[in-house]
Amino acid sequence: EEGRGLLVHAASARAPDGFGWLFPGRSGAGKSTLAGLAAGTAWRAIAEDVSVVTWPGPRVSGALPPGSGEPLGALGFIEHAPIHCAERLSRTASLRRLLECAVWFGSDGAVGAILDQAVRLVSAVPCYRIGFRPDGSVWPFLEHVGADLQVGPPVPA
Repeated sequence: EEGRGLLVHAASARAPDGFGWLFPGRSGAGKSTLAGLAAGTAWRAIAEDVSVVTWPGPRVSGALPPGSGEPLGALGFIEHAPIHCAERLSRTASLRRLLECAVWFGSDGAVGAILDQAVRLVSAVPCYRIGFRPDGSVWPFLEHVGADLQVGPPVPA
């Protein structure tokens, strides 16, 4: 629904093609590192720890204060790795990972809304497991991964 959103423990960045990427991850996954690596590249860091996904769109923005946002192109669930790697995830795997990083608050009725928004999000954009080595070569690697963003729907559950 328009006006609804999802608060996620995630870094986010705008790719040179204009699409936003959301990088959910637990503490220590590399969110701040990844956001810091955007400096001096064609990518623009939006947020380093908490991001907001809003509709219509989806669009991604920083949490404080949330802005109009960038059109969201992909989710990349990040983790440190010795080499850059990417694996396309199913909706089920993506939903499980996203719910681990969603910020939960509010009444019992909010739980259903958060679940609905999370399902909507992983159904709307491709989702990847992204392993990255903490250096500037991660951005060209992500551009290569993102080159197929418009190829098709998410992998079935």
